[in-house]
Amino acid sequence: MKKHYAPVLALVFLITGFQPTPAQNQVYFLNGTSDVDLSGCSANTTQGTTLAGFTVLRLPSLASGNARVSISGVPPGVKAKVVPEVLDFPGGVYGQPISIFFQSTPGVFTGDNTLTLTVADNKNTTSFLLFVHGMCPRNNQDFTVQGSFFSDYSGVVFPIEGALVAIYQDKSWAVDPRVGDYTRTDANGHFSVDIHTSGTGTYYAKCIMNDGQGVFLRDWYTAGIKDYNSVNRATNQSVLVDLGGTLCTRDGGTTISKSSIWQGGRTAFQEFITTTGTAPPTGDYEIVIQNTVTDLVWTARSTTNWEDKYSPNRWSTPSPKLPTHIELTDYNNQFENYSVNFHEFGHALRHTVDGDQRHFLNDAERWTYARSHNWCGSSLVEVEAYAFNEGWAEYWSRDASADIKAGCPGLSVTDITIEGAVAIDLNTMQTTLAGCLKHTAPFTTAQIREQRKGLFNVLNRGANIIHSDGEFRDNFSQQFPSCGLLPLGVGVNIQPVTVQPMKRHLSRAQLISALQTILRNQQIISRKLEEDLVMANRKQATVRCKVCDTLVAAIINPEIIKGKIAYSNLIGQAYQQRLQLFADSTRDSLVYRSAFLERSAKDLETFTLTYKKILRDCLERSVALLGKRTFTITKGRETAQTFLQRKINMLDKNMPVNNELYAILQLPVNAADDQVVEMKKGRN
Repeated sequence: MKKHYAPVLALVFLITGFQPTPAQNQVYFLNGTSDVDLSGCSANTTQGTTLAGFTVLRLPSLASGNARVSISGVPPGVKAKVVPEVLDFPGGVYGQPISIFFQSTPGVFTGDNTLTLTVADNKNTTSFLLFVHGMCPRNNQDFTVQGSFFSDYSGVVFPIEGALVAIYQDKSWAVDPRVGDYTRTDANGHFSVDIHTSGTGTYYAKCIMNDGQGVFLRDWYTAGIKDYNSVNRATNQSVLVDLGGTLCTRDGGTTISKSSIWQGGRTAFQEFITTTGTAPPTGDYEIVIQNTVTDLVWTARSTTNWEDKYSPNRWSTPSPKLPTHIELTDYNNQFENYSVNFHEFGHALRHTVDGDQRHFLNDAERWTYARSHNWCGSSLVEVEAYAFNEGWAEYWSRDASADIKAGCPGLSVTDITIEGAVAIDLNTMQTTLAGCLKHTAPFTTAQIREQRKGLFNVLNRGANIIHSDGEFRDNFSQQFPSCGLLPLGVGVNIQPVTVQPMKRHLSRAQLISALQTILRNQQIISRKLEEDLVMANRKQATVRCKVCDTLVAAIINPEIIKGKIAYSNLIGQAYQQRLQLFADSTRDSLVYRSAFLERSAKDLETFTLTYKKILRDCLERSVALLGKRTFTITKGRETAQTFLQRKINMLDKNMPVNNELYAILQLPVNAADDQVVEMKKGRN
C-alpha cells in the first residue's frame, strides 16, 4: 500500500522566485519581467510599441474588492498604458493577466528609468519597481522564435503545457540578456514569441516550471524556480527561428523528471479551477523537491514537499496514459497519471479552508499527522480527525471504493477512524448527491465535476468546523437539506479503476547513495569551472582585440566564472550539510521535527542571501574592471557596464517575480538531475 505523510509541525513560507522576502501581509504579487527594453519595440515610421505582459496574483482572503493597477515615473518621451486598469478577478480566480504598452519615438534614446507599478484595492496597496530603458530603432529586424518543450514521464512523452517561456540572446560575454516578452507553452508544448531587434544574434529558449498563475516548482535549497534551456540555439538570419523540440528527461526515462512532477501539480490545480469555477483557496501552490532520505511526499497547507524521484503515479502498471481527447477517458486518465499530485493537492485544499497556519500546526500536533499509513490504517492509535485528513485526500484523488475494499480485506466501512472507510463514505456521499442532481451512471465528466464541486463546497462551509467524517456528514445535510444520506457504511463504487500493485520506492540506503551521487556531480561541476577559470584568466591577460563584445568577454568572464564556482560550491555545501544530517540520524522521522523545519527555513534564507552576495560581488568587480580598460569604441563598454549595474540594482528591489537573476550564474546541469535532449520526430 502507498504511504502518505504529513509533518507534525511545518513552516510554510511564500517563496515565488528570486526577490526580497515579501512584506508581512502583502496581498499582491507580480509575475513577469523586471527589465523592459524599448529596443525590442515593434515600430513604424513615427511610433514604436513595446509590450510587457504580467500576471497580477493576489491572496483572496486578504484582498478587498477590485484592484486598480497604475504606473508612475514614466520618463518624458515615453507613454505607458496598462490594460486592463481595473482587475475584478472573475470567478474568484487567483491571478489575472495585464499588459503594459510602452510607446516611444524611434531613434530617441531613453536612459535607465525606475518606474513604479502599483496595485491597490479598497484596503491594500503593493508597489513593484520596473527598469525601463533603451531606444526603439528606426530600422527594426522583426522575427519569431518558436519551439516546443516535452517531459519524459517513465518513458512516455508528454507536452509541457502552461509553463512560462523566456527567450535569451547568447552573448559571448557570459551574461545573456533576456529579450522579448514572456509567453507560455500551449497544450502541445509549443511556444512562439515575436522579437524585435535591429541586429543579428543567436537565441535560445528557457522553459520555467512556473505557470505564472500559482503553480511553481523549486529545489529545496534554492528560491530559484526550476528551468530548462532549449537544446538548440539559432540565429535570426531569417524571419523564423525554429528551435525544434526539447525533451526534459532523467536517466533515459527510467526516473521521474521534475518537469513531470510540476505538470502533475499544475494538472491538479487546473482541474480544481475547471471543476469549481473558482481559484483554489491555496493561493500559490508550491512544490519543493526534497532530498531527505525518508522517501516521503507530504503537504503542509499550500506547500507540497516532494521526495526526489518519487512517482506521481502510485501504480506499478499501467504506464502513464496520453490524452485521448475522448472527454471521459481523458478526464479519468489525469487522476491515474498524477494520483499522488491529486492526493497532495487534496491535502492543500483541506488545510487551507480549515484555518490559518497556526490552526494547521495545532491540528498537526494534536492528531499526529506525521505517521506511516495506508488505506487500511496507520502506525499509531487511530483517531477520526487523522482518518478524515487522509480520507479526504484519497477521495479527492478519486481512490475508488472497490480498490480500497480490494486492498483492505476485512475493512469495516463503518469505522471512521480508518481513512479507507472515510474515503468510501465520501464516495457514497458523492453518489448520493449524483442522485439528487438527477445524474445517472455512467456519469459524464461535467456531472462528475458538479458532484466534486458539491462536496468541496461542503468542506468549504467554514474554518475549523470539519475534522471528522461525522462532521462532514452534518455539514453535507446542511448544504443539501433535501438530499438524504444513506446510513454510514453503505458504500457505493465510483467507477473503479483496475487494481494494480503499488510502486516500490527507494530504500534509505539507496536514497543516501543518490544524495552522495548528486554531491559528487556538483563537485565535478566546480572542478570543471576551475579549469575554465584558468583559461579565462589567460585570455584576459593576453587579449588585444578592441572589438567590443570580444574585449568585454575577455575582461568579465573570469569574474562571472568565479561567481559560478562560488554558487556551485554553495549548492555542494547545502547537499553536504543535508547528507551529514541524515547520515548521523537514526530516525527517518527527523524530517518532521519542528527543529528540522525551522533549520530548513533558516538555511534557505541563508542560501538566498549568500547567493545575492556572490552575484553582487562578481557583478561589481566586472563593472570596475571594465572601467579600467581602454576601448576603441567606448559605447560597448558603457553598454555592458549599464547592463551589469542594472542587474545589481535589482538585487534589493521589490521586483516582479522571475528567474532573471539566477540566469546570470546558470551552472552546467548536474549529471544526476534532469537533462535536456533533442526531441526526435515520431516519438510519442
